[in-house]
Amino acid sequence: MPFAGPSYALTNRKADAQRSINLYPVMLESGSSKSPAILKSIPGLKAFSAGTSPFRALKNVNGRLMGVAGSSLIDISNSGVRTTRGTLSSSTGKVEFEFNLNQAVLVDGSFGYTMNLSSNTFSQISSPAFYGSNTLGVLDGYAIFVRPNSGQFYISAIDDASTLDALDFATAESAPDDTIAVLVDHREVYLFGRDTTEVWTNTGATDFPFQRNNGAFIEIGTTSPYSPRKIANMLMWVGTNDHGSACVWGMQGYQPMRLSTLAIEEKLAGADLANVQAFSYTQQGSAFYVLQVPGIDTSLVYDVTNKAWHERAELVAGFFQPWRATCHAFCYGKHYVGGSDGTLYELDPATYMNGADPLCRERTSPHDALPTFERQTFNKFEVDVNAGTGGRMLMRYSNDGGITYGDWRSVSLGNVGEYTSRARYWRCGFGRDRVWQVRCTDNVPFDIVSASVA
Repeated sequence: MPFAGPSYALTNRKADAQRSINLYPVMLESGSSKSPAILKSIPGLKAFSAGTSPFRALKNVNGRLMGVAGSSLIDISNSGVRTTRGTLSSSTGKVEFEFNLNQAVLVDGSFGYTMNLSSNTFSQISSPAFYGSNTLGVLDGYAIFVRPNSGQFYISAIDDASTLDALDFATAESAPDDTIAVLVDHREVYLFGRDTTEVWTNTGATDFPFQRNNGAFIEIGTTSPYSPRKIANMLMWVGTNDHGSACVWGMQGYQPMRLSTLAIEEKLAGADLANVQAFSYTQQGSAFYVLQVPGIDTSLVYDVTNKAWHERAELVAGFFQPWRATCHAFCYGKHYVGGSDGTLYELDPATYMNGADPLCRERTSPHDALPTFERQTFNKFEVDVNAGTGGRMLMRYSNDGGITYGDWRSVSLGNVGEYTSRARYWRCGFGRDRVWQVRCTDNVPFDIVSASVA
């Protein structure tokens, strides 16, 4: 039966109920594999540096791993030792982080900060020409800020974000919407408004160095300052235009492409889109855009490589809640994520726990029904999965198309070394519209190749 696939659970479960939670579909390239795609376990979270204040930002700053946890700017060594470099005026909310030749530069919405990379001197930007900014970019040494509640962006002196001239500003004025985010990509400055996006370039002009590219006007904006991210040679963001209807967009060149599905857009329709946050990373051949959306019980993740959505979540007291990772940086040859619990984690494919908590991997199948909806008898259900590493797999099923489920049934994945063990369930009853659900919460590998029904 078709088993490996994306998350595509519609509001109308009778149409499609499938979900992949902490599993993501990967297409196999050989052309002669047992299955055209498998479901691969996401990396676990391996504690690297303990703390208590939630992470607000993480950045590889010229080979140094730096982050903001609570109100503290911290420098983190390759052994996990934290050194505090400064204290921000805020302790909650998102922080954006960039660096130029001389400084690390941070903004938290109301305030801006710099840290000298040589002396580690930390200071708040005190210039009267700093007006606050939710996001920032750096291009050719200029720090680029977005003035809140306006269409303006403004810039610093070259390689000195603390020095600003009140006359060094411009307005993204092709449309009257406010500018709320800036992102620098391929030496171009993308200014995201609520309904539109403009592209500016550094022309080197004396009075003001940046000029709008009039051939690159994009009639889609962003719902949140923190959703636009670079990933796999493209931009991704949660966006709307003046017609409404939020989608996840990707852009190569200046042409936006819809990357969200109907199932994802149904989730976004009832969520707090103004406070969406995202980060991106590439690991083991897949490029991931991780979307944290207030009001949704899981984190939504798009795999650019395999062009499929999956979900990441924590299982707490029997219910899913969003993944604890809030930000990412690649440094010291490893992937790190900052946790909402204050711990810095290594994102490790050989770890099958979320810190000290279980990593629950769960797959809900597509509908198993005949075109005529005749009743089927299910004598056996078998999953081709990692065997011989210990642990158990749970299974339950629904006979009403994924609306309600029966009790979990458990089967061994084989003792250590028993590689020919088979994960089979017998006497699985009968039904006209069957949906299968399997789950593993044990500290063992759990990659699904396929499933079969007899």
